[in-house]
Order: sequence, then C-alpha cells, then structure tokens
Amino acid sequence: MPSRLRSLSILTVVLVSGCATAGAPRSSPSPSPVPVTKTTTDRDIRVTLTLEGPPIAAARSFISATVENVGSRTIRWAGGGCNDPVSVFIELSPGLDPGRTWPGLLGRFKTLALGDQFGRLTSVGYEAAARLPLPGQIPMYCTADFRWNQLEAGGRGSLRAAWEGTISDGLPASPGPATVTAYFQYIGVQGVVPDDRMEADPVSVAIDTQVQPPPGGVASGVAAAPVPLVPALAIDAALADPEFAAWVKAAPESTWINPEVSLIDGAWHVGLFRFGANQLERYGGVRLAPDGSVTGRRFEP
Repeated sequence: MPSRLRSLSILTVVLVSGCATAGAPRSSPSPSPVPVTKTTTDRDIRVTLTLEGPPIAAARSFISATVENVGSRTIRWAGGGCNDPVSVFIELSPGLDPGRTWPGLLGRFKTLALGDQFGRLTSVGYEAAARLPLPGQIPMYCTADFRWNQLEAGGRGSLRAAWEGTISDGLPASPGPATVTAYFQYIGVQGVVPDDRMEADPVSVAIDTQVQPPPGGVASGVAAAPVPLVPALAIDAALADPEFAAWVKAAPESTWINPEVSLIDGAWHVGLFRFGANQLERYGGVRLAPDGSVTGRRFEP
C-alpha cells in the first residue's frame, strides 16, 4: 500500500469526575514506588529507564533515560529531527476499551487506523525537558528528517523528558494502567552493516505503571465538557455508519493510501484515502460527535 504521512491525533476517553476528598483514599491503584528504574542489555547496548514519579493525568511527570555502549565496537544508530539518543513513549491502550472486532476489510481498516508500534493512536511521546516551552511560548517541533549517528565503545547518551498528562487538544489522559517504553534505534556495528542502512532494530526497556488521577480532581469546567470516545470506539462508530462502511469495502486494500484519524476541536474525523480511476486520489470520511453519532460526511469522487 503506498505510504503517505497521515495526520493522527490521540485521545483518551474517561475524564475523572468530581474531586478527591482531602485525606480520603483514592480508588485507583497506588502510585509506583518513586523512582522506578529498569535496565536491559542487548547487543552490547545498555538502556536504562527511570520513572521519576508515576505518570499523572493532566499534570507533568518526568522520566530519565540513558543508553550506553558496553561493548568494544562502535555502534550505528538512527536519529533525526531533534536527534535525541533515546525516544520514550507512554502506551495507554492497556486501560482503554479496544472495541469490537470487524470482519474483512472493515477489520483491516481498524487495524491500520489504530496504527503501528511508533504511530499508535494510544501512544504519546515524552518531550525533552530542554525543549519544554515556557508559559506563552510556542512549542519547539522537531523536523522529520533522518540522520545516521555513531555511539563509540564506552560512549553514553542521556535524556530527561516529560509527559504533560494529556493526549490531544489539552484533554487529560484517563487514570489506569499504562506502559512507558524507552527505545534506542540500533542499526548495527560500524563496518559490519552497510553504511546506507536505515532500518533500525530497537533495543528497548519498558516499565508497567499506572496513570494517576489529576491532583485535586478535574479542574472546574473540564468535567462538564462532552468527552469524546477513545480511538478504538471512535473508529467503531465510523465503521457502523453504512455509508462509510460501504466506502471502505468498495475497493481492495491495494488501492488504499492510508486511513485518516484525527481529533479536531473535540470531534473525531475518521476517513480513508484511496486511489481511484487514473490513480487520482479519493477520500471518504465521517465526522463524529463526542457520543459517536455522525455529524457530517464527505465523499470525494
């Protein structure tokens, strides 16, 4: 299937309602011990991840990560953009409703729309602490280029990064189980792998944890706002629409370009780009209200 950069936004579903009573125990699991550290060594690369505190919905939490070459040979690794030596993501799917299973092309669409390992709708990246914007500043964005890097024997790289406890449009994440994973994009040993190799086989380390409720409960006014569906349920709602389902099933997967799933101003937009006659791009999609009802459709010939 031809590749195309797709716009993905990520959202969680359940906002914490009400406020915690001072001194009263919370119903969610207790925070992980602070700090929590885990290390893995693979192919002479040691990756260490530390949660400096449990991740918290609607609040900033920090991690630190290091990568060390404990072998005797120089290692090549894939970078680019801001070229951080380690990339760290929090995966929220363990605590989210996966929705229903669809047959045939509808099921294939859902799988592709939810994304792969590094593009999942339920996975959010940590931002390097050095790039966190001050109040009123515009965030710094990394470019989408590719860069080859070397880590010499005995070399070390480090990263301290933060997650803001939000998913998209400033909406807080849901309290519940999550997994934080640090990745080092290992290519191979310098002089052994081809100089132009771009494919990485990451060395990773993961910590299972719990996203904690926001301090003091949800801020005034947030709980009253309509809460959009989680990604899987939003995709289910789109596929339940007969017109959109017919669009997905109308042509074989070989004609698909890519799914489009984005959250804009609290509304999910779910669609599919595909090739039509004379290789012209076509698009069909729906817009969903927070309750999953279809509020708009767009089908381009």
